[in-house]
Amino acid sequence: MRGAFGQDVFNNTALVYSTKGNALQGKNFLRDALTDPIGLREASIFSSRWIEDGSFLRLQNVTLGYTFDIPKGLGSARTARLYVSATTCCC
Repeated sequence: MRGAFGQDVFNNTALVYSTKGNALQGKNFLRDALTDPIGLREASIFSSRWIEDGSFLRLQNVTLGYTFDIPKGLGSARTARLYVSATTCCC
């Protein structure tokens, strides 16, 4: 498990898609942009409105396995283990 807590992040994606300026450029925008007080021809304004909690907890690695008992007479090994492991990107 990996995590970080207590950070704030600036959500530039929300800033871009929640302002009306994209409508003039033929780009997509969110429904919230329709009620945004910023005018249609005004540039996006950087403000604390776009600051969000950046805390997260991530499961980074999982391993699932099973151990088999090997019958006597099939070699010197007594057990065999089969496992599957998954790791997420660290980015």
